[in-house]
Amino acid sequence: MCALAWVGTPAWPLVVYAVGVLVMDLGTGGLTNTKARLLLPAFVLLVPVAIGLARRRPSTAFAVLGAVVMASSWFGAYSLTVWPYAI
Repeated sequence: MCALAWVGTPAWPLVVYAVGVLVMDLGTGGLTNTKARLLLPAFVLLVPVAIGLARRRPSTAFAVLGAVVMASSWFGAYSLTVWPYAI
């Protein structure tokens, strides 16, 4: 994702910011249940994916959106049932 963002359309300061967030999040030895939450500021890495989906047919975009919704729902339900302090 970092390489795609670097050669893609986002400005280089945004890519440097996203890579910095990624390195700080994955390089820390903190709790594992907070790592997904701390990756939210690295949304810039998803810009090339969004541009690629915009060029596809709407059915492909809806299929990918449905898969992302299902994965996010599963992870949210898993977080609420496994980690007692998730709320």
